[in-house]
Amino acid sequence: MNCRMAALVLLVMGLAVLLAGCPQKTSTEAPKTETTVQPAAPTTAAEGETKTAEAGSTVDAKALVEDRCTQCHGIDKVEKEKGDAEEWGAIVGKMQQNAERMKKTPITDEEAAKIKEYLAATYPKQG
Repeated sequence: MNCRMAALVLLVMGLAVLLAGCPQKTSTEAPKTETTVQPAAPTTAAEGETKTAEAGSTVDAKALVEDRCTQCHGIDKVEKEKGDAEEWGAIVGKMQQNAERMKKTPITDEEAAKIKEYLAATYPKQG
């Protein structure tokens, strides 16, 4: 009886050591990172595009609108509005103030100008 008990204890201890030595399963999924649109520098690129000062990469104004405008409301609200450059400028100015007040990603003056230009061209005042 003592031999059986000793064998059982050794077996349990052996399994415990074996399991403790096994590496834990690791995730093969890449860590998630946030992407942000860098502030755009003024340029004469085609409509809807600007060059960033740091990387020289092209940033689409549509992506800038989707990133900055939708941090407080849905894109559907943008798509329902219509206006000329002056009206869009006033709306974007309010967005700049709201983003600052609500501690959202700030909208720089350069970004605001590009957003206004894109919105006036994409969602112009009708008639």
